[in-house]
Amino acid sequence: MMIGSKPSPEGAVPSVWIADDEVAETLFSYLAALGHTRIAYVAGPAELEHTRLRAEVLHAMASDGIAGEVITTDFSPARASAVTRSQLSGRLRPTAIVYDNDVMAVAGLRVAQEMGRAVPRDVSIASFDDSVIAGLINPSITAMTRDTFELGEQAATLLLQQIVAGLNLPSAQGPTPTLTARESTAPPAAAS
Repeated sequence: MMIGSKPSPEGAVPSVWIADDEVAETLFSYLAALGHTRIAYVAGPAELEHTRLRAEVLHAMASDGIAGEVITTDFSPARASAVTRSQLSGRLRPTAIVYDNDVMAVAGLRVAQEMGRAVPRDVSIASFDDSVIAGLINPSITAMTRDTFELGEQAATLLLQQIVAGLNLPSAQGPTPTLTARESTAPPAAAS
């Protein structure tokens, strides 16, 4: 039994999967609809499937006039802070930064505030991962909210069915995360 980004090949170990490309499309399209045309994606390691899928979605938005930059990291707050500092120090700064998880997003928010950049007026911040912390800080962080309880329940049910049936069952798509828009995102200052 696996929990992953896409279904495992036929005959392999069944999985409950999340369509990370659809999740990325939702979040990046939301930022584009707000008017953001320079979006940085602070990702985890490049070899991870969800990183690749999310990056492909952002790069595909170039045909819509979105300049997307993907910066891979090790998921640590220290690395997210360093990348954010670099992004916000450049001549052509992103108007929105999306982080792979909420801990990285909180680190990025802190750096933006330390640098005197107002969130969301000067830069919008969002995360692919939502937790209680994302809603408690100021400003609260826009994130993709996963129903982890339902995901775990689906995985346990599939595993039990496989044990009882004694054979591999087909993979199943887990619950699709939903966008939770909060205070950290707004139209970029030039678009307002």
